[in-house]
Amino acid sequence: MKSSVAVAAGTAALALAGGAVAAHPKVGPPPPKLFGVVGPTTQLTLKDSKGRSVVRLKPGWYTIQVKDSTAARSFRLVGPGVSKATGARFLGAAIWGVRLRKGTYRYTSVGKTTPHRSFSVS
Repeated sequence: MKSSVAVAAGTAALALAGGAVAAHPKVGPPPPKLFGVVGPTTQLTLKDSKGRSVVRLKPGWYTIQVKDSTAARSFRLVGPGVSKATGARFLGAAIWGVRLRKGTYRYTSVGKTTPHRSFSVS
């Protein structure tokens, strides 16, 4: 009888300890942010947090904030493992979490005129 009480007490202690670990998960730094803009005419940009045009990035997770200021066009990002777009007639801001892998990515403005740009991940 004493051994079953000891086992139950040990099990409860482990459960509480596990709950304490789960309550405080390890969290790393937030992913780098990128900022995309699509607007009237041919406005199409993708910049980093310092305001520089994106040309080359390292592989990993990124947060992309897209500002779509025209319902006539959309912002689209396509590359290895990624295919995202703001959608037809969308107007506003979108936030995407994406994992960029090695390769070439293209971002385009889908509409009457379709300017496009690209960047590499290596």
